[in-house]
Amino acid sequence: MFQQRFRSKRLLRGYHGDWIPETRFRRWFLPTNLPSYAPMQQKGKHDSQSTSALDSPVPPVASLFLREVERRLDVIVFRCCFAHSAYHSRSLIVHGKVKVNGIAVTDPNKLLEEGDLITVEPESVPMLNPHVAKRVEQDRKLRSPKSQDAAELTEQQATPENTEQASEENVAESSDAPKEESSQSETSATDLSAELKHPKQKQNQADALPQGVLPFHLPPFAAPFLFIPPYLDVSFRTCSAIYLRHPTLTTHLMRSRSTEQGQNQPRAQRVYHSDIPTPYPAGGEMYGLAWEFYVRNAPRVRGDERRTKVEGRYGRFGFLSARAWERDRLRVATRRGWGSKRLKEQELNGGYTAACTPMSSRARLLAKCYVVYKVNDKAAEYKHAYRSPTPILDVQWYIYPAESDDGEVHWCFAVSSRDIPLRLINAYTGEVKITYAIIDHTEKHIAAMALAFSKDGARLYGGLTNAVAIYPLAYAGVNRHVALELGSELSETHEGNCGIVSTLATGWAPRAFDEENCGVPLEILAVGTFSGFIGIYVSDPHWLASATETRKGTFVTPPRHGAEQTVSGASMFLTGWHVSEGSGISQVTWHPKHREILVVAPRRADCLLVYDTSYFYGSGHLSDDAAISTQSRSLIARLKRPAGSTHQRFWLDMDSEGEFLAAGDEKGMIRIWAWESILTRTSSDCHIPPVLEWQAHQDAVGSVQFNQKDLHTLMSVSGARHWDSVDHTYDTSESDTGSEDIPIAKKPFCTDNSATFWRWSVS
Repeated sequence: MFQQRFRSKRLLRGYHGDWIPETRFRRWFLPTNLPSYAPMQQKGKHDSQSTSALDSPVPPVASLFLREVERRLDVIVFRCCFAHSAYHSRSLIVHGKVKVNGIAVTDPNKLLEEGDLITVEPESVPMLNPHVAKRVEQDRKLRSPKSQDAAELTEQQATPENTEQASEENVAESSDAPKEESSQSETSATDLSAELKHPKQKQNQADALPQGVLPFHLPPFAAPFLFIPPYLDVSFRTCSAIYLRHPTLTTHLMRSRSTEQGQNQPRAQRVYHSDIPTPYPAGGEMYGLAWEFYVRNAPRVRGDERRTKVEGRYGRFGFLSARAWERDRLRVATRRGWGSKRLKEQELNGGYTAACTPMSSRARLLAKCYVVYKVNDKAAEYKHAYRSPTPILDVQWYIYPAESDDGEVHWCFAVSSRDIPLRLINAYTGEVKITYAIIDHTEKHIAAMALAFSKDGARLYGGLTNAVAIYPLAYAGVNRHVALELGSELSETHEGNCGIVSTLATGWAPRAFDEENCGVPLEILAVGTFSGFIGIYVSDPHWLASATETRKGTFVTPPRHGAEQTVSGASMFLTGWHVSEGSGISQVTWHPKHREILVVAPRRADCLLVYDTSYFYGSGHLSDDAAISTQSRSLIARLKRPAGSTHQRFWLDMDSEGEFLAAGDEKGMIRIWAWESILTRTSSDCHIPPVLEWQAHQDAVGSVQFNQKDLHTLMSVSGARHWDSVDHTYDTSESDTGSEDIPIAKKPFCTDNSATFWRWSVS
């Protein structure tokens, strides 16, 4: 039975949305239940007995589990016969050739509502494209020049006099010639009758087509594909269609006469038709078996089904009241769903990493799926909590504040989460100000693993796989970014900067580059990946604009990284090198005063690395060389920071004047180094001891942040996930007294999960 269900599912999915991944189909396009159809039993006046339910036809309800697929925009464009396949319709939508209610839509998986108006650009239809018409006409002339000349000669000779003379000769010859076959005579008679019945049609066929319009020839066996479903009203003259209603079941009465028991009585029988266009019988067993397969493998549903479950748990209007109850008591979840930890004022529990605004007026705590920010004045006052529906990858404060009408300064921060667009959120109200999304050709959201704002605050950089997305803040929406491809020639020939971008940092190039940039400081971008490579690229907007290439993708070659405009990494590459220590790069940051100093925090490494990048640039000009290996002269210092036994990130920070560097470790220690001792090192030993260290927490210190207003105020956030090495908890039930005890896996716990403000000084 399982084989029959699986085979039915495979055949149906092969025709209905085979480009939709199975997981996405189950999660977003599979209904939770089927509509119920209970038709009335038809009983005539002379019927002495009621009709049994088994005798009435069964409505093909199982075919409606594909109605959400038929509501997709790409499927509707194909059903309207504006595209020769669903793949062609997807290409039209992605390239902005389709509008819904007058607005261009580039999302093929948009579900249409009743009454939506769809319009397609006529030039995107191959039969109406003048360029395609010229090309087809040239090909036709090249392939059949002789037949065309013969046809023209025949038309010239077909004058009225020649026609009458030819007809007289044919009549004379027909009396003496033998009889032809009957099939030819029948064919000629049929053609003559058709010409007499439809003279206007013959005249229209003889008229020349408008310039730029190709003739349409019906392909063989086109009946199963060229049809219009009943829920669509298509106008081919305007290249538009109206989505009238959702696909459903239609019925009509088929009247007949019953001859049972020698009686001739009228009888009416209800007949069902399914609106789902399919090559398989809608009332057959295939749809029922496929629906049984999905019911037995119930997917994880979202949206209305989740709301229904929550309402059933909390009662009527329980969803809203439960959310309000959560908000009033400031409960913060450590993972998805309802949490168990409370966030109280002055305690600030619930964060693993933290970051302050440039003016230190607000602080942000990052705790997996939540961002908590507060006013950091004389006291720590709780302000707001932001909950992301998916795990948060990175958060960055915007470098400039905004003044509002109420006189209070508003700060914003950018949040990158999985499977959702990048958001810019108001830290004062929690309102989403703007979104930036990257959707690839498989309709998947690409999230940035790392974020960084440009020096002028006009652009936002996001780390992708083998690329960096450059978001212009003035242009919001989907795929409005420019992709800086890091691989290209570098990774192919010299194993360059490839892999997942884990960290980004913007800075200024050394002063030697100012001459090439008309005396203006040149903005550069340091890129670190999980493969252990660090690359430095030019991110100046003028340089990027001169190297930008526009590549409009097609269905065969879709645009890379979801962007039509790309920049080759080789043209912007300055220098780069591999870091042998650790397993990837966790953080890179530039010194605020010395342009050439770069601090690198490797992942799973017991030290921080301080580089002088001026040794990598060579003569100060753009270098086309490959990735440069680490040199002893370029490595200024190695700062001990134990973090080699965990993959957790440990964020370091520097003050705005560039005097001190602070970092935490996995043992709860905080260390502060003085830049004066690092830059004035005279000995050959690269290990620089800290000027201050103390035991701050009982767990790993995930982040350390300086107060930009007060140098001697430091904020630290601790927390890490731990598991018991030996679990002595067992599951014993009365029903299974003879079976062995089964150990229960415990959830991870945190030893010290708190945020603390420190007042420090160097004696």
